[in-house]
Amino acid sequence: MTQHTEVIDRICTAAERIDVHPDLEAVLAGQTATSPQRRAVWPRIAVAAASVTIVAGAGIALMQRTSPTSVDRPAATQPMTPIWIAPTPVPPEAPTPGSVIPHVADSESWASPLSAALREGGQRSGTWVSTALAVRDGDGYGDPIEVSAFDGTFTALEKGVLLTGDDTISTVRIGAWQAVWTNTTPTLLVAGEADQSVLVDVLRSSSIVTNGDEFTVAVATRGDGYEQVGAPQLLAVDTVERRSLAGEAGTLSINEVSDWVDSRLYAATTGADITPTALANGNVGWTGIVQRDPGASPTRFVAWSPSAGVVFEIVSADPARSIDDLIALANLTEPISSTEWDTLYP
Repeated sequence: MTQHTEVIDRICTAAERIDVHPDLEAVLAGQTATSPQRRAVWPRIAVAAASVTIVAGAGIALMQRTSPTSVDRPAATQPMTPIWIAPTPVPPEAPTPGSVIPHVADSESWASPLSAALREGGQRSGTWVSTALAVRDGDGYGDPIEVSAFDGTFTALEKGVLLTGDDTISTVRIGAWQAVWTNTTPTLLVAGEADQSVLVDVLRSSSIVTNGDEFTVAVATRGDGYEQVGAPQLLAVDTVERRSLAGEAGTLSINEVSDWVDSRLYAATTGADITPTALANGNVGWTGIVQRDPGASPTRFVAWSPSAGVVFEIVSADPARSIDDLIALANLTEPISSTEWDTLYP
């Protein structure tokens, strides 16, 4: 889900206003948000997002995997008769997105010092239900494709054009990432780094199933190696302003992306191949690497859920930092309330 904006290739250091990088989902937005006394981080859009480029104000956005091979498997969809199965709800104990924020208590971590940052949210509106398709790769997933249904708006789609030869479908492409969607309400959206023909096939073989005012997305069984990555998930509200942490060099950000509810789903919607890894306290993190162009440093990320309905991510474009470094930092990152965060990061 990831309309993702990319790069700014410079760090703005203006008295209390420093433009910092985006998060994995900032993929397709194009404006920064500034705030006195806090760094401004690019808006995110899933996918990470995933939508994401991050480099002095970039985000994993216009992403390309480290081995930028496109998915060109033939369409192989089996017929489906959709039935109503309610999407997985947001856990009742989940806090409101934006109310639980990442904090690194260890001042001796390699990422120190970290500064307060604000990133623009509010890229999605309305009700959203999302899932993903991917090719199983050991315990991880390759070539993920996001499938979502929504009845609101999505900033990343604003520059879409009609699909050639079919005025019922629109499309937009940013780097290796692209999306196709129906010109209906609710809207059915399919996105990823796969070949457009694969995305269109997934779109045409999927459907929105309604039950009164409720709706969900139904994905047909495919015979070309793809499987569904979890049941459709009802997403939480994409609140407008989100607190974040940023490293001094402008190549690191620690973000709260709890509107996605589930860290595996969020990681899959970045379009990157993802691999699970064990974190402290029994948590599971999902790691991946994306690259916006062959000449740029790859962007590494880890996403995880410290508690039900809370999703954090660490994103780095520093070539000197490995996935293991991000995992070590994730193990030092803890959730705190927005009130406590505001006290610690005035």
